[in-house]
Amino acid sequence: MTRQTSRRRFLMTASATGAALGLSEWAGLLPFSPASADEAKVTPDLIRFSPEIEPIVRLIEETPREKCVPVFIEQLRHGLPYRHFLAAQYLAAIRAARFHAGRAQGYSHNAFVVHSIHRLSLDLPVAERLLPSFYNIDNFKGMQQGYGKVTGTPELTGTLPPAERADEELHAAMREWDSERAERAIVALARSQGAPRVFEPLWHYAGRDWGFIGHNAILVANSCRLLETIGWQHAEPLLRFIVQGLAGWGKEHAEHPDVRPYWRNLPRVEKSIGLLPGDWAVSTGNDGLTKDLVVLIRESKADEACELAVRHLTEGKAKAGAVWDAVHLAAGELHLGVKLSKDQQWNGNALHANTSTNVIHYAFRVSVKPENRLLLLLQALAWTGLFRDLLRKRNPDQVQDIVGLIGADLPEKPEAAIEDILTTRTAQPVEAARKAFTFALRSPGTGPLLLTANRLLALKTRDVHDIKFAVAIAEDLSLVSPQWQPHVIAAGVYSLQRTDRPENPLMQQVREAAKGL
Repeated sequence: MTRQTSRRRFLMTASATGAALGLSEWAGLLPFSPASADEAKVTPDLIRFSPEIEPIVRLIEETPREKCVPVFIEQLRHGLPYRHFLAAQYLAAIRAARFHAGRAQGYSHNAFVVHSIHRLSLDLPVAERLLPSFYNIDNFKGMQQGYGKVTGTPELTGTLPPAERADEELHAAMREWDSERAERAIVALARSQGAPRVFEPLWHYAGRDWGFIGHNAILVANSCRLLETIGWQHAEPLLRFIVQGLAGWGKEHAEHPDVRPYWRNLPRVEKSIGLLPGDWAVSTGNDGLTKDLVVLIRESKADEACELAVRHLTEGKAKAGAVWDAVHLAAGELHLGVKLSKDQQWNGNALHANTSTNVIHYAFRVSVKPENRLLLLLQALAWTGLFRDLLRKRNPDQVQDIVGLIGADLPEKPEAAIEDILTTRTAQPVEAARKAFTFALRSPGTGPLLLTANRLLALKTRDVHDIKFAVAIAEDLSLVSPQWQPHVIAAGVYSLQRTDRPENPLMQQVREAAKGL
């Protein structure tokens, strides 16, 4: 099949070429409804993508890297909906990726970043909104060159549990770290319950394991957010991918140090959940508690920080907002004082402290069970301590106090100030952070700085982490108390693109090809 075939022609001929493409067996998409006895028998058909998406996924998988721009511009020109384009990027990534499949490979990051790709696109000028998606496809093709065309999502066998036992079965499977059992349970749950009921148990396990430096939480939250955009019809493969990631380490992982905070925080939750006042979870700040918690994290006393937080919450002395302020500040502080090499855009450990904090806070906001919300809050606090310990071992540079951050000289005019910050970012990131701190103090609305930075990001990025990091920081600004927002934007300077970083040549190719769409 020629790569230049339009989407309309591609879909019209799909049934005729079904034997060659392997598509004919997917003509009927099973509905998400309570399964009958026959439907509960899992077959390979149940892991396929819908007929409207499968051809686009195949096109992503099979088009040579150097031809992706003209091929997909042509698809878009002939009516490929953006939502389908986005869904196909995610589904191609999860079909290639498989957690703990016996060898390291990076396809999973292509899935983690699709939500961030979409969020970044929303803040770009109309003519540039496709740039992040084309970067993501190019990155996927680079993975194919590096790792090969790994085909994941093996057949799901066995029998689905009855709908009335699906939630119970999912918890049992997750406690046993049995990923295949968990996959059957989550499929049964998805076919019988609405999205909130399906995701609620996953919020609990998203915060269970710090393993893979917080990526399990990123996996759950960013997949959930993406599903709101691409549609519930794609839930089944997405949910299977999630529970495989959450449970795929195996039962022996339950004793790993990365899970230790979970075992410490569970009893705290059980003991205190009935003592919490009704408004414990509101976003009200408390500067005294926030500062005390930041100090405890800095001193590697995360366990003491969790105890202090629970005591203040149950006694009504503070609300969850004060704890979240501390978590975001402690995560941001990890950037300050860490030396970067000339070509290094960010420090990976500090970056993941911020992106994992972002998604755990999202899980806290959408969860409806108080015990899950409290667990997520305490785990966020404990994980920040783990990141602090990891960073201290690998980068023992002098720690900067983010609470005591002071500003730096900056031009008065906003345009000149933004240019000064982004230029200084290259050789003096700490100084750039101080300038950004001043910028935020002058004008609480940091929108112009972030919008300028996002456009540079779309043009210059060469790493999916650039996008995840920048999108997380932008969202986090609205989640902390106003008095701490300048501190967060200062730490967020490390997510900004340097003005002297060369533009990604692919982006110029996309801009030229997309003219007239």
